[in-house]
Amino acid sequence: MKYLSTRGGITPVNYEQTLFSGYAPDGGLYVPESIPKLDSCTINEWKQSKQSYTQVVERIARMFIAEDEIPNQDLAEAVDRAYEKFNIVDKIGFKNLNSAKGKPFVLAQLYHGQTGSFKDYAMCLVGQLLEYFSRQRNTKTVILVGTSGDTGSAAMEAIKGLKAVDIVVLFPKGKISLVQELQMTSYADKNIHVFAVEGSSDDLDVPIKQCFPRENVTSINSVSWTRVMIQVSRTLLTTSTSTFEMEMKLMCLYLLALLVTISSLIVYFIQKLKFFDVLGNITAGIIARLMGFPINLYCATNANDNVEMFFGSGVYEMGGAVVETPANAMDIRYPYNVERIFYLFTDAQRTANVVALNKSQISPETKDKISNFVNGSLKVETSLINETMKSCWDVNKFVICPHTATAVAYFDQYTPSKIDKNAYIIATATPQKFPESCEEAGIRNDAWNAYALRDSLQLTPKIIPQVMGKDNNWYEMLQEKIVEILGH
Repeated sequence: MKYLSTRGGITPVNYEQTLFSGYAPDGGLYVPESIPKLDSCTINEWKQSKQSYTQVVERIARMFIAEDEIPNQDLAEAVDRAYEKFNIVDKIGFKNLNSAKGKPFVLAQLYHGQTGSFKDYAMCLVGQLLEYFSRQRNTKTVILVGTSGDTGSAAMEAIKGLKAVDIVVLFPKGKISLVQELQMTSYADKNIHVFAVEGSSDDLDVPIKQCFPRENVTSINSVSWTRVMIQVSRTLLTTSTSTFEMEMKLMCLYLLALLVTISSLIVYFIQKLKFFDVLGNITAGIIARLMGFPINLYCATNANDNVEMFFGSGVYEMGGAVVETPANAMDIRYPYNVERIFYLFTDAQRTANVVALNKSQISPETKDKISNFVNGSLKVETSLINETMKSCWDVNKFVICPHTATAVAYFDQYTPSKIDKNAYIIATATPQKFPESCEEAGIRNDAWNAYALRDSLQLTPKIIPQVMGKDNNWYEMLQEKIVEILGH
């Protein structure tokens, strides 16, 4: 498997080069030269042998990484190490719930990793792959990460204690939840470095992008191909024992294993199964379908609606004023993976032309192609996020996070009756990360274990992040830190 740039300015490279490059040298994003296919015989074979989460992740990763780059045994060991510390054996928890309108759905809890976020599922393996290849190179690697909430702590957890990899994390000061900030200041490991930036998450992405290309420096933000690849493999395991539901379980298992290995809000349909997901998975969902999974996709965003404009109106626009919402991980105006999506339905030349402009209208032909995969889109306002969180509590006595609420709101209020049955909605983070938002939505914090995570984090030693003030040169500060780590 070789990789190209979405902008067409490079010759094909191997997987290792994409892992250590962040952006491609021409400023584009890496994409596979071709999309591997999964036929029904392969899926049936997996179902009959009841492949586990880690087995499917390993198989999907193998499709995108050549064996001469990492042998089968080494890949299997990396996958095993990545997921050994998850909080439950099956990796994913499940809860049968009802929406405010009485529509039944299954909540797939993708927050049983070490930091309580779905991003743990990809980050933990990214860390292991970076360590493996850095040791093979006999070099030190620096990872640059900008975070709007959960990415930073998931990346730090994945990298902490590694010998060949250091990580530099930038988070927007005062614009994330208390629990998220406590998580990112709880790592005293020598290979972890943290900056609090006086700006938005889009602002802090600017100096990070300016650092590329540079030898031994990479990124595991959404620009990273490896994150998209691993998100194609995210698995879903149910505890149902009926024949029909077991069939649905196994189909979910392999789709989600696919999604974690190959990212924003998304609704998946798998034949009779409906699968609602949120945050950073739309690219992975499209690639999953290109690989052969019979799924349709629906996208929802919060008030920061650049992605919704792309799918709904065919407007490609980067930038704009960031609106602060309780779903803070989506408070971005530069959804970089839109470039990958546009490329998948056009070509490198047209992609380079479109991204050269801050705003453009894509052609009706291209929009129609994309709409065959992404069948609808929706902007979910903050008032509806809060209303949905409260109604979920009132109906089920179960708390969901603000990001998960966007998908539940879409499912409950805007989807046609034909997709009301057999729906799976992905919970992207534990609500214990957002007790303030839950209380703002009208859920009393003394009615559930709202502060359990916060209280445990407050007992751990804390570091003081270095501040990138508005008057500082953020790029120079990053460069100084990189030189300090690498020695050059």
